[in-house]
Amino acid sequence: MHLWMLLSLTAVMGAVCSESLNCSYLSLLEHLGVGSNNYSLSATRPVRNWRTPTYATVDLYLYVIIDVNEKSQSFTTGVSLSASWTNELLRWNPKDFCGIRQINVPKDDVWRPYFTIMESIEAMHSGAESAREVVLRSAGRVSFGDTYKITSTCNMDLYKFPFDTQKCQLTLLTLLNTIDQLRLVIASNSSDVTTRSLTVFQTQGEWDLISIHVSKDNLTIGPQDVLDQLVYTITIARRPQLYLINFLVPVLLFLVLDLMSFFISGSGGEKLSFKVTVLLAISVLLLILNDILPSTDQKTPVIGQSNTHTHTHTYSLHTCAPLYSGREEGSHERNCLISMSTGMFCTGVFSLVGCSIVETITVSFLMRMASKCDAKAFTWRTPEKNKGEGTNQPADSTGVGHHLKRMEDDSSLLRLILAELQVFRTHTSSHHPEHHGKTCLYLKTVAKWINAVYFILYLCAAFAFLAWIGKEWFH
Repeated sequence: MHLWMLLSLTAVMGAVCSESLNCSYLSLLEHLGVGSNNYSLSATRPVRNWRTPTYATVDLYLYVIIDVNEKSQSFTTGVSLSASWTNELLRWNPKDFCGIRQINVPKDDVWRPYFTIMESIEAMHSGAESAREVVLRSAGRVSFGDTYKITSTCNMDLYKFPFDTQKCQLTLLTLLNTIDQLRLVIASNSSDVTTRSLTVFQTQGEWDLISIHVSKDNLTIGPQDVLDQLVYTITIARRPQLYLINFLVPVLLFLVLDLMSFFISGSGGEKLSFKVTVLLAISVLLLILNDILPSTDQKTPVIGQSNTHTHTHTYSLHTCAPLYSGREEGSHERNCLISMSTGMFCTGVFSLVGCSIVETITVSFLMRMASKCDAKAFTWRTPEKNKGEGTNQPADSTGVGHHLKRMEDDSSLLRLILAELQVFRTHTSSHHPEHHGKTCLYLKTVAKWINAVYFILYLCAAFAFLAWIGKEWFH
C-alpha cells in the first residue's frame, strides 16, 4: 500500500517536472533543433519533398523618398519589406509546450529567401536597427520583416520638367531559386500598398507619392530557368513651386523687359546696352539650368534643348547583368545617348532677345547712315549758296566777250572755259543736295518700318512660343 502511494507520488511529481520543463522556450528550441549548429535548417529549403515549391508571400511599402538624381537617373528610397513562408521542418503541437504558439529565433538559424532588387545599383542596406530575428509559429509559418535603403536606376522622362511625373520600378526576385523551387505571392493589392505607403510616408520634399502599382511577372534566364518576380511601379510627381519662383518667372520677366525696351530711344545707345544686359542675364540662368537638367536619351525637355553625343554606360550588377537581356528587349539600350541640356524655354527667350539685338543693331545702323546723309546734304547746300552768289559775273557772257577782245589772252580764255565746265559738272552731279535729301528720307523710313514690323512679329512670336510651352507642360 505504501509502495503504491510512493510510486503514484513519484509519477505525479515527474509529470509536473516534465510539464514545467516543456513550458520553456529553451525546451521548444531543443525540440526543434534550432540553435544547435544545425546547418541543414538554414542551408536547405525546408520541404519534405524537394519537388514541392515553397510559396513566399511578400509585401513592400514605401515610407520615404531620399533622393531623385536626374543627372545619374537614380532613385533612392526607403522601403519596408516583409515576407512569410512555410517551413515544413519546424512544426510543433502547442499543447505539448504549454500553449506556446510562436517563438522568435535568430534569422541566420533558419532558411529564408534572399531577395534582390534588379534595378539596384548599390547593395541593399538595412535600417539602423536591422531585424535579427524571425517569427516562427507552431504551424511552421515563418515571418520576416525589415527596412532597407535602396538606390536603383529609373528611366526618367523629363519632357515636361519641372511639371513632370516619373514612374520608377522596383523588381523584387530571388536569384538562387527558380519558379519550380520558390514562388512569390503578392500579399497586398496595389490600392492597399498605395494607402499604406501614403500613411507611413515621412518626407515632404520635392516629390509627392502618387501611387504604387503591383504586378507579377516571370523572368527567363537561359533556355529553361524561369524566375518569379514582383514588379512595384512607383509613380511620383515633382513639386514645381521652387522652379517657378526661382527660375521660370525671372526668365519670363526678362522677356517682358525686352519687349518694353522697344520704347527706349535708340539714338544714344542705351537701348542696345539694355538688351545686351538682358541677354547676359538669361545666359547666366542657362548655365544654372545646365547643372539642374539631367542627361537623357528620351524626349528633349520642354525647358531644355540638347547637344547629343554618344556615351557607353556599363552596368556591373553582379549576376544581374545578364538578366537585362531577357527583359523587354529594345525598351532601353545600355549604350544610351547622353544629352547636355541647356534650356529650351530659356533658349527660346534667349533667341528672341538675340534677334531683338540684331534688329536694334540694324535700325541703329540705318539711322546712323541717315544722320551722316543729313550732315553731307547740309555741307553741300552751304557751298551752293555761295556759288549762286558768285556766278553772276561768269554768267554775263557779254562781259566775257568784251574782256576777250580787250585782253586777247588765250590762257585766260582757257581758264574761263574750265571754270564754266566745273560749274556745269557740279549742277549735274549725282551729289546734288536734292538727291541727298531723298536718300536720307528713304533710310529713315526703312528704319522705322523695320522697327514697327519687327515689334509686331516679336510680340506674336513671344505669345505663340509661350502658348506652345504652356500647352506642352499642362496638356
